[in-house]
Amino acid sequence: MYYSEYGKALQLLPAIHRRYQKTIDTKKQDVRLAIYYLAGGCISEADFALKAWANGNLNTPYRSKRYIDEAKLLIICMTAIEDRERFVRRFFQDEIVTIDPKKHQNEIMAATGMDKKTFDEWIETAKTLSHGFSKGVHPTYRSVAYNSNIDTGEFDYGAENLAFYPIDGFDFANFVIIPTIDSVTLPSEVFGVSEGELGEIYELRQKIQDIAINSFRNRKAEKDQ
Repeated sequence: MYYSEYGKALQLLPAIHRRYQKTIDTKKQDVRLAIYYLAGGCISEADFALKAWANGNLNTPYRSKRYIDEAKLLIICMTAIEDRERFVRRFFQDEIVTIDPKKHQNEIMAATGMDKKTFDEWIETAKTLSHGFSKGVHPTYRSVAYNSNIDTGEFDYGAENLAFYPIDGFDFANFVIIPTIDSVTLPSEVFGVSEGELGEIYELRQKIQDIAINSFRNRKAEKDQ
């Protein structure tokens, strides 16, 4: 189900990101510029995902989820680790950059405040989600046939009747909106913006988190009946 808070978040985030723009030098390809581009990319990707969902495209949000998660991980790692320059350099060479967080466990834990148990759970959850969302990237039965009539095989080619249709096993709040908020807010101090200045988006994030929790409980209650 679509909630207006999703759209509101995607209206607030560009204003925060534009504040970051005032502090970067596009001719200086450093870690701050890399994080700036990664955060902006997350906002755009979330907006594309929301528009796709509104148009009945139930596959794009899966792809966007993986894209945003990878960008968020890069933001966390580039912010936390000291040995970041080689990753930044490869980023600006337009290469696919992957950073194994396990190799930088202590630095990431120190930067994020995670303890060992939380860190391990974070790694396992990331692996599970990455594997689970590969279905939206590959042409599986469900991903290619979701907009067809199960009895006749007739396709709704433009998915005109599927606007904001529930995506099986996909929580748009937890999987797209919240990670995008985090991708923009986590590095705020890198750009001289304190957490105290981001009260409105943090409050909205909590509201969206509550929506996600209540939606999960409702779905579970329906299944248990």
